[in-house]
This record gives sequence, C-alpha cells and structure tokens, in this order.
Amino acid sequence: METKRKICFSCGNRIPEGGIYYNIELKITSGFDGIINERPSPQRIRDILKSLEDLMSIEAEEDVFKEIQIELCKSCKDKLISTLVGERIDQSISDKN
Repeated sequence: METKRKICFSCGNRIPEGGIYYNIELKITSGFDGIINERPSPQRIRDILKSLEDLMSIEAEEDVFKEIQIELCKSCKDKLISTLVGERIDQSISDKN
C-alpha cells in the first residue's frame, strides 16, 4: 500500500515516511459583542443589503467562518506558534516572575 507523500504547507519540504509532522486545524469565526454603536440610516441599510446581494455566497460565508487544515513540519509548526502567541507566552511568563 503506497502512502501519500507529505509536504509541509509552509516551507514545501518533503516530510519523510514515518517523519514527524503536525496537522493544523484553524477555525476563524467573526465575533459580535452585541453592541451596535450607531443607528444606521435607512439609506445605509439599503447600501449594506445591496453589497450583501453582490457578494458571492462563498465570499459571504468566508467573511463569517473559515476553516483551514494544513500539515506542517516541526520547524514551521514552532514558527507558527511563535508568530501567533510567542510574545504573549513570553510576557505571561515574565509577569509571573
């Protein structure tokens, strides 16, 4: 049985058979705190509705929810974590000391 070759999504390096790789599943959803700071005018509401009609359904969906699944090598996984939360983790550790 032949297995599919794994390639790191970020750097493009081949991940050898039996090699370590990481499945990354990222879900991005829009947030809403329940507060609308201004009351839109009737014209503004019409403009918003018109722009929504012009959006393709996939575009509109991706503006609210996007799911991404990729495979990374260890080095790229470490870089991703550092980029996303590294400074916050470092700051949290120094705040505790």
